[in-house]
Amino acid sequence: MTTPVPAPSERSVASERAEQRTIGKRRRRVIRSVFTVVVVTLAMVFLSALNRSVVDIRSCRERMQYAVDRFQERYDFGDRRTVAFPLPDSAADDPDSERRAQRLRAHVYYNPSPSDSRAGAWGEIGVCCCRRPHNRLFRPAGRHVILFNFKQVRYELRWMEEDEFAREAPRLNLPFAK
Repeated sequence: MTTPVPAPSERSVASERAEQRTIGKRRRRVIRSVFTVVVVTLAMVFLSALNRSVVDIRSCRERMQYAVDRFQERYDFGDRRTVAFPLPDSAADDPDSERRAQRLRAHVYYNPSPSDSRAGAWGEIGVCCCRRPHNRLFRPAGRHVILFNFKQVRYELRWMEEDEFAREAPRLNLPFAK
């Protein structure tokens, strides 16, 4: 009992069908792979952009908090002048430290008259703020503002979203331009 051998035309039809199935599977696999690469790439771009804004805001906050602490120390020791924006000590052997310090200080706008007599009536005055707002994904942009509170006799760091900053800037004697 031998199995019948298919005719040549039947053999070619079966092999064509098998070939078409193989091509279809390969095509679906390629499309699935391309889709996966695109989705993963978009997710990575999104996460890196989100992380970058978070890191920028966090590092700015750390610098501003350091400045608040140094301003308060100077004030507590009787020095009532606002001096150049204080930065953490950098390594003396770092050749880029002065350039980096200048760039970091350029990030901050200083109030031209932080001892304004009108400030006492308001209770606080702006000492300095980020020159440009920090943009955030899915949330309003904002900036850090260093204030001197006359009632508490303390320097404070406050995060202000741009709409709040636009309202408060004239009262705090800080510039705001849309």
